[in-house]
Amino acid sequence: MTNPNPLTIQQLAEIEAIAARIADDPFFVADCEGQLAVWREKALTHVRRDEHGQIDTYSLPSSYQSTDEVIETIHLDSWDPGEDATDDQRRQDINDLVDSRAWLPALLAMVRRLQGQRKYLLTQLAKRDAETGRGDRALREFLTAHPGEDVETPAAVAEEACGKCRQPFDPADTRFDGRARYHETPYCRGCVDRCHDNEIADHRCVICA
Repeated sequence: MTNPNPLTIQQLAEIEAIAARIADDPFFVADCEGQLAVWREKALTHVRRDEHGQIDTYSLPSSYQSTDEVIETIHLDSWDPGEDATDDQRRQDINDLVDSRAWLPALLAMVRRLQGQRKYLLTQLAKRDAETGRGDRALREFLTAHPGEDVETPAAVAEEACGKCRQPFDPADTRFDGRARYHETPYCRGCVDRCHDNEIADHRCVICA
């Protein structure tokens, strides 16, 4: 099976519309004595549910609207699963259709949650770019769902620089004489290292003053 193309924004909007329509209108597969049909749950009578909220016992309505029986009765050759391969396939297909419909809202909610998490990560990457000038292009491309997708980029963050040499801090350059900030001071590790190496006992500098 080939990988399907990612859903477009328009397709997601259409799925959301479907989910809204079916939210309070669950279907039920009635499979009894060789008769297979799909009904709207609200049309059933004498409904009892188990501890998980699933319908345990029910009765079919004596009168109903034509739209209440979503898939009209299919007459099977067997009463129970495992007796006839063709009937088993029909049962599986019908149940898959009804289950997929029931799970759609939850799957859509998961998609939206993952989209929010992805958007947050993209924003953090953009912020990192603004702060350090080094992007994580491969990760950003992996997280982007569609080529050319717009990403909310935070306003450029002013580069912080060493108070002595005025060079921008580089958090990744943690060598003893590197460009990373030295602890909580306003100076880079390189300037602090050079200051400590000064052999003049009474020297004064912007760091030691």
